[in-house]
Amino acid sequence: MTNKLMNSKMKVKRRTYPPKHKARRKELIKKTKPWTRATGPKTQEGKSRVKYNALKHGARSAAFTKLRKTLLAANAQLNQCAKKYAIQHVNECVNKQLQKLPLDSPTKSE
Repeated sequence: MTNKLMNSKMKVKRRTYPPKHKARRKELIKKTKPWTRATGPKTQEGKSRVKYNALKHGARSAAFTKLRKTLLAANAQLNQCAKKYAIQHVNECVNKQLQKLPLDSPTKSE
């Protein structure tokens, strides 16, 4: 490979701002106080509208977490059954474990 190709794939470290520039930015920020103008929604309607802005999916909800833990525990028990009784008896273990699972309807927690 040539030096040009090698250098184009290497990450270039970015230069930092000079101290004079940092000091000037610090003064401007203190002067303008942008944190005083940063406000969230004031009305209850606005608050309810933005409540789930950061939510991407329900995979970390309480109901889903409980279900995941239950399924992981059942899977561990099934693996123990498979090791203990060999492959031919796994279906019996599966049916027993499925009967023990508390499969409630997931509740929405807020």
